[in-house]
Amino acid sequence: GGDGAGAGDAVVALFGCNQHDVVLMITERGIVHSRRAYQIPSSSRTAQGTPLHQLLPIEPTERVQGFLAVPADEMKGLTQMRASVSAADTDASDTGDADTGDADTGDVDNDNSGGDALLLITRGGFIKKTPLKAFVRMQSRGLIAITLGEGDELLRALRCPGGAAGGAGAGGGGAAG
Repeated sequence: GGDGAGAGDAVVALFGCNQHDVVLMITERGIVHSRRAYQIPSSSRTAQGTPLHQLLPIEPTERVQGFLAVPADEMKGLTQMRASVSAADTDASDTGDADTGDADTGDVDNDNSGGDALLLITRGGFIKKTPLKAFVRMQSRGLIAITLGEGDELLRALRCPGGAAGGAGAGGGGAAG
């Protein structure tokens, strides 16, 4: 966890990004948080680092299960793509054909057409693929990417290239860990 223990900590993710890239952090509860790379504090090579619960509105014991760096120019393209899709959805809403997501829970839209996606795999054996464009507009408290059942938790969050079909499994019908 991010309890600040220090001695038992280990590096779990390492990736490169530029200062204006967007870093998506997905918690075990299925909530996606977003920060620009420059908002994450820099430290010296020997420094202990900053606990994630000081950067994100999460509990100290909550774990981040996935990190995804999205280049700034790609995020800008996703913003434009989402704006054009939103305009089309507004036109479609007149006929009742728009897929707008669940307003009560804050779940993101699940339109899997075009572009890269975020692939989520839970301990309970569920898998969900959500387009990255759904994470363009983020609130400070995060965005629910997947609603988990009682006792379920997110195992993996991976980037799935556009047009690729994702899947993982294990014996007995559970998700691969």
